[in-house]
Amino acid sequence: MAAGALAALRDLTPPLTTVALPLEDLGERVPELAMLPERAARARIERVRGHVVLRASTARHSDGS
Repeated sequence: MAAGALAALRDLTPPLTTVALPLEDLGERVPELAMLPERAARARIERVRGHVVLRASTARHSDGS
C-alpha cells in the first residue's frame, strides 16, 4: 500500500480497528520463500501471528453487547 494511502487512513474518523503484523519478520522470510523451487512455492501457505488493535470503529453497542 502506498505511503500516501497509509497516511490518509490515520486521519479517518472513527479510527479503524486493524491487525498488526510482524512486518520485519515477514520481510526476513520473503527472500527464503523466493528461493524455494517453483513447485514448493506455488501452493504454500505461511501463517503469521498478528494481534487485533481495537479502536473506535469497533466500539460496543449502547446496549453493552
